[in-house]
Amino acid sequence: MIISVKSTSVKGNTSNTIGQIAMNNKVSAAIYALRENTEPEDVIQKIKDGLLAGRQVDGQWFVEVKGNETSESKKTDKADPQKPEFLVQVLNTLASFTLIASFVMCLFYWPETRRPATSEFFISMLWLASGIIQCALFASIGKVLHYLRLIAENTKK
Repeated sequence: MIISVKSTSVKGNTSNTIGQIAMNNKVSAAIYALRENTEPEDVIQKIKDGLLAGRQVDGQWFVEVKGNETSESKKTDKADPQKPEFLVQVLNTLASFTLIASFVMCLFYWPETRRPATSEFFISMLWLASGIIQCALFASIGKVLHYLRLIAENTKK
């Protein structure tokens, strides 16, 4: 079964056939171009270059699609941008553990004398400072990786 699609021109207010839709998973190049916001000539060139599945039937170019999806819209399917990927979750967990471990080590090396000298606090404060720095480092690397993924996805559009 083939359905003709009509379009009106804004300038001349004339009606012309821009393509036909075949119901067996094929869409005309013109309809595909409208759906993908591109020119029919670009769609035909992509078919010729092998970037799109399609063929020419009786002088009319058709793009093969599956269901209501087009091959271009499949490429834009992506994960939820607010949900961090696995590596970012691992880095955030590692940041939390290093911070907790630094507090534990700080308390372990804390001087127990009644009036300790200032130098006796050095090791415990060193553990605390290194834990805070490691926590910030792991968390910032995770955030940078998350933003890089978002940038990469947005530049694909």
